[in-house]
Amino acid sequence: MRRILIIGGGASGTLAALHLLETGSDIHVQLVEARADIGSGLAYSTIDDSHVLNVRTGNMSAFTEDPDHFKRWLSARQPAAAAGEFVPRRLFGMYLCELLAKHGRVGGRFEVIRGTCTALAVRNEVVLATLADETRLEAEQVILATGSEPSNSGQSDIGFIQPWSGGIERAIAPGEALFILGSGLTMVDFVVSRIRRGHHGAITVLSRRGLTPQIHKTVQVKNYGMADLPPRLSPAAVLKWFRTEARLAECAGSDWRAVIDGIRPYTQWIWRSMSLKLRSQFLRHARPWWDVHRHRMAPHVAEELQSAMRSGQLRIVAGTLLSARPTPRGMEIEFWTRGRRNIESLTVAHAVQCTGIGTNPFTSSNPLIRQLVASGLGRVDPLGLGLDVTADCAIADRHGIPSSNLFAVGPITRAALWEITAVPDIRNQCALLANRLSLRARQKGTARQQSRERSKSWEEVRSGVT
Repeated sequence: MRRILIIGGGASGTLAALHLLETGSDIHVQLVEARADIGSGLAYSTIDDSHVLNVRTGNMSAFTEDPDHFKRWLSARQPAAAAGEFVPRRLFGMYLCELLAKHGRVGGRFEVIRGTCTALAVRNEVVLATLADETRLEAEQVILATGSEPSNSGQSDIGFIQPWSGGIERAIAPGEALFILGSGLTMVDFVVSRIRRGHHGAITVLSRRGLTPQIHKTVQVKNYGMADLPPRLSPAAVLKWFRTEARLAECAGSDWRAVIDGIRPYTQWIWRSMSLKLRSQFLRHARPWWDVHRHRMAPHVAEELQSAMRSGQLRIVAGTLLSARPTPRGMEIEFWTRGRRNIESLTVAHAVQCTGIGTNPFTSSNPLIRQLVASGLGRVDPLGLGLDVTADCAIADRHGIPSSNLFAVGPITRAALWEITAVPDIRNQCALLANRLSLRARQKGTARQQSRERSKSWEEVRSGVT
């Protein structure tokens, strides 16, 4: 039986395990995870019901060929929640955990190993994994599914706290003034969660452009074919195409959401088709606008955020952080506001870092990612978005040679695919990788069988000669 080891038990690792176990009965999957809950990870481990999915329940099935699978699961276990389009994230974590638990009870082909993998080595086509407690595991293939980790941009070194740090609920008093760096979905989750818990102190949010995520709206998604896509794939050409298509959608009674959602099947292809120079231009000039339009928030969450802004409790500023100094009263913040010449000073009880997820392996808090790069088994992509992997998930070594033993799925593969943080994209990636590994195993098995038959025939010839 083939042994496949998955490092990471969040959504990416769980989806990878599910699809591997679905491909055939000759696979034994071991999943290494330090957390108590499988399927949760950073995204779905929250127990706060104000943290809802940013994707509608109809798009959250673990299986592309069965799009209503998650909705049926919700209807059977959480009928009240099933009526909503955007349900608490913890429910999706429970869903994945239950699916995988079924495989653990049947056939003995799946097991969870509690721990943290710190190193990998490849010897004679066998991968050796070392855990933090010195446990060693062997497998034919290893899949990295380390998921997302908080951005490590240095603010924590000067007194900023992470939004989901342990004990943060007790540390922040309801009337205290807060400063938040970053205005994306992490900020939205944090602010809405605090306000629902009765926070009434002033909250100031700073980001370079002051952009917040757009709002989900039900629209008829436009159906595009390859021939409909922009003929040139530079950021400028794609942006021009988007604007034209958005105007056409508005004239038809829809809006830009129909366009953004309509090209979902092609976003990875567009990214892969861009040169390194064009990708760099996109990241430098277009990424913030893409992010706020592509990664949207639920309507009821947006209303809570806008209510706090209307009341004056929440202020979102476009500008640049100049300094942050701890004081006996908390943090003293200085920032420059876009469009003004003066520098603004602010004293708050706490400063919170909500700058999203980390992507650069050089600054990763995961010892395994750093070890892969240091050992040469992996390398950082030229733009620092993640590990350098091929389109079929193989990790490239320091020389750019794809591995036949080491693979990766989920956000760590962002450099190759860009759009690989949402469940619909990750489940497709995991299904394709599972099918490739299964096909490769069958081909190797056939080759071994043919080799044995040739050897047997040669022995028969030799015995006949003697």
